[in-house]
Amino acid sequence: SGYSEKHFFGKDMADFHARNRRFYAAMLDAADRAADGDAAVLARLADERKFFRGAWCESAKDYRAHGGKVFPIAAGETLTVRDFKCRGTLDPSDPPVEAKVSWSAMGLAFELTAMTPEPKRLLARCRERDSAVWGDACFEIFVAPPSWKGPYLHLVVNPLGTIYDKKTFSAGYAVEFDAGATAETEIGSDRWTAKVVIPWTNLGVEPKPGARIPLNLARTLENDGHDLKAHCASWNSAFHGAEIFNAIELK
Repeated sequence: SGYSEKHFFGKDMADFHARNRRFYAAMLDAADRAADGDAAVLARLADERKFFRGAWCESAKDYRAHGGKVFPIAAGETLTVRDFKCRGTLDPSDPPVEAKVSWSAMGLAFELTAMTPEPKRLLARCRERDSAVWGDACFEIFVAPPSWKGPYLHLVVNPLGTIYDKKTFSAGYAVEFDAGATAETEIGSDRWTAKVVIPWTNLGVEPKPGARIPLNLARTLENDGHDLKAHCASWNSAFHGAEIFNAIELK
């Protein structure tokens, strides 16, 4: 493509991914040696290595093609997003995900729906705000207010309506940050839905025509058996990295 990973993610994110690639590659090499010729173990490791190449080595080349788009939205209108892609493979999300994004003078609103083959098996353990909500089935919302000049909001909500939110920097995060967001959730017979509202005040955004807000949306579908296929998907196939977020433009 002619673009480096630093162009996709910025220098800090590129360094982070490079370190992780070296770490995981070394782990796989050590596991191969420890398998001592066991055919079943080596077959499993071959699958793991294939995923590693897709998720950590190859897919970064394609992220830019799926991010960086701008979607105008007028107050009271709704942007509907259905083209969620699986992390690593870039395949369409299966089961499907739908997100509706809108805004008003008060804040940003999201209605996120994930189709779910077995809703009763959804993993939803966290009930305390800012606990490890990302380990449950969850939706993730990333918002990069221009006035923050680099950092971005990472907000996670599980089927219980528990919220985890933090201000994310290139070299760390501030979990004490409170976006003032609210969440309402519902589990149906074949899906679960979260309605999330984030006020402009804590984002430092003045909601006026022409304002452009980079964001990303993601879904992790996790159940009690950890046996779901293609359970991570997002709008641009990646999760973190504001440089490759899509954006909405207020009109």
